[in-house]
Amino acid sequence: MVKKLSVLGLLAVGLVVLSASASMGGDAFLMVGYKQFRGEDASEFNTFILSGGSDYRLIPYLSLGFEIQYSYKKIEDFTFNWLNLYLNAKAFASTGRIRPFVGGGIGLQTATTWVGEFEDTEFARNVGYQVVGGVSIRPGGAEGSVSDLGLILQVQAQLPKDLDGVTAIHFLAGITW
Repeated sequence: MVKKLSVLGLLAVGLVVLSASASMGGDAFLMVGYKQFRGEDASEFNTFILSGGSDYRLIPYLSLGFEIQYSYKKIEDFTFNWLNLYLNAKAFASTGRIRPFVGGGIGLQTATTWVGEFEDTEFARNVGYQVVGGVSIRPGGAEGSVSDLGLILQVQAQLPKDLDGVTAIHFLAGITW
């Protein structure tokens, strides 16, 4: 069952990203990276993260969008799956080929823990916030061409709903189109 849900999480990210650029002319992105948890004894939870979504430009310097994130970690007999959904706003410093940005978002942070059998599942979901910063690098070319593929580098800080400190920092790199 755990493998099924992990595959479903990965498929969800893939489907969201594939459909994102087709609707409303958004800048779709797919990123992978490292999820580093904060706090005492949190280092054993550090793991990879897969993220995808799209940003829709309202004006040249401001966009609204969404992001779906998936992480997985197995520690001894415990299997953890994190699936986060965010609505984000980003402000860009330029409209050129190199576009630094900052932003933030609000969304649903979920965590599922399996202990042995499926009946022993614990599921937690909370409203959370994230702060993002990074740079989008687009080499240019004809709109919609392969040369329109770009690079995105991003750092995210996840915050719980009670704003009692950062729970995780994500270091991500990926492609945008």
